[in-house]
Amino acid sequence: DDFLSRLKPKASLILIQTRWHQDDLAGSILPEDYDGRSGPVLCRDGLTWEVLNIPAQCTRADDPVGREIGEYLWPEWFSERHWSMFKANSRTWSSLYQQDPVPEDGIHFKRDDFHRYGATPANLRWHLSSDFSVTDKKTSDYTAHIPFGIDADADIWIDDGFNKQVLSDIAVAEAIKIIRRLKPLLWLGEKGVIENAIGPEIKRQMRRSQCYAARELLPSVTDKVARVSGFKARVSAGTVHVKAGPFGDALIDQLIAFPAGRHDDMVDCCSLIGRALDLLADGYKPPPPPPEPPKPFTDDWFAARDNADKLSESDRARYYR
Repeated sequence: DDFLSRLKPKASLILIQTRWHQDDLAGSILPEDYDGRSGPVLCRDGLTWEVLNIPAQCTRADDPVGREIGEYLWPEWFSERHWSMFKANSRTWSSLYQQDPVPEDGIHFKRDDFHRYGATPANLRWHLSSDFSVTDKKTSDYTAHIPFGIDADADIWIDDGFNKQVLSDIAVAEAIKIIRRLKPLLWLGEKGVIENAIGPEIKRQMRRSQCYAARELLPSVTDKVARVSGFKARVSAGTVHVKAGPFGDALIDQLIAFPAGRHDDMVDCCSLIGRALDLLADGYKPPPPPPEPPKPFTDDWFAARDNADKLSESDRARYYR
């Protein structure tokens, strides 16, 4: 709005930028599926930009300066040892030198620290974490609902949830569906302006559907990196399991992109989980099955009968004493 409105006819637009965030100026122009390619690119502003992307180390076969994959810029001047000191910090290397704001292995969260699972284990105690968006703009944040179970060892098992841009009544209805399916013991949310706006709708829909969950609202904290640290510690310890599938893929992609990602609604849900761990009930281990009785007239059967007779005699002696 500042720059385009002041252009003379046939003027050129040139943007030179280092990519530190997925939603920086270049990121807001490039298509969401931009994969690092150079050349004419139809972008989200409706214009076709001539993109020139030259990473320090070639990663594409269509490299604009004709390098092979793995080759560095200006090898006559910069040795591989020169680049290695920048590679030591994955975010510096990815953003400053490769023009990719999110390192492949993640920034705060590491992809390899998450466990994926297929079949949901039994004996979990279920809970729900939600981050609502109440604006109706197409550019608004998403609403996210993350159902998760706690097992007897206090491991976290994240099930399929919800993450879309929807109106507030639909967002609440999706949470009610999860509550009806899993019957969570506790529904986590955050105090503040959004809760003041969404709270009456939640109560209305719970009454109308006769589907209830106890709600726990945590105080709002402005430092997002600090408030997600509890959940990050559990991920680093290898105690977070994410269900295999598209929802789990999207959740992990958002977490490893944080804080340079375009969205952080599911990150906010995970921060609530980490901050509420002392409030959540662990799962339970079922009692072991009773032992099989011995087959009649076997040695074990006679031994069991003899032992029962001895116990009976002991009980009688104790009674008459």
